[in-house]
Amino acid sequence: MLLCSPPQIDHNPLQVRILPLLPFNNEVTIMSIKTFEMKLVKSTKNKHVYSDVSDAPIVPSVYIEKSGLPSTPPEVITVTLEYEVKS
Repeated sequence: MLLCSPPQIDHNPLQVRILPLLPFNNEVTIMSIKTFEMKLVKSTKNKHVYSDVSDAPIVPSVYIEKSGLPSTPPEVITVTLEYEVKS
């Protein structure tokens, strides 16, 4: 019997992809991706607060649990918003 380990899959969350999906009804679905940077503006007892400082932010602020980041939080994070656009 031959034993082998399962294949290693790279789950890189920063990978950008735009994939057209062609279903049987000739409707095209495209994944649209928007990426923007957010800056650390404050820390509360249990959360770090990041804000988009652009003129027209899509996501004005994000609250992240302190336990989800290193003890010294990054000053800037990159947020990726991915959604389907059907035509």
